[in-house]
Amino acid sequence: MVSLLQDARVDVPDDLELKLLGHYARARKQAQPEFDMAAFACAYALMGAQRSSKILGIFARLDKRDGKPNYLAHIPRVKNYLRKNLGHPVMADLKNWFDAAMPQIFANEDQEAAT
Repeated sequence: MVSLLQDARVDVPDDLELKLLGHYARARKQAQPEFDMAAFACAYALMGAQRSSKILGIFARLDKRDGKPNYLAHIPRVKNYLRKNLGHPVMADLKNWFDAAMPQIFANEDQEAAT
């Protein structure tokens, strides 16, 4: 789900992401009554943070090593996804690590949020 709803190359509005997640959760709950939405939300945040981190590294490598700077245009979107996923309570320790070890990931957070 996170691969579909947090696409690195296309903006998916937050409200659409939440609407589709809600539809998915209701369908899962109907098909599988023991479906745990809270556990799913944790897994979604974990997978989203892992995926965003990986994509940021890949896009940086494509620019530096392979001379493909066009991928850099997608960095703000992917950083936004990473910030959003790190906002989940299960991600608090990793968010603290990013804040300490890689503050540049969030350096332009206020500027990007304003645009």
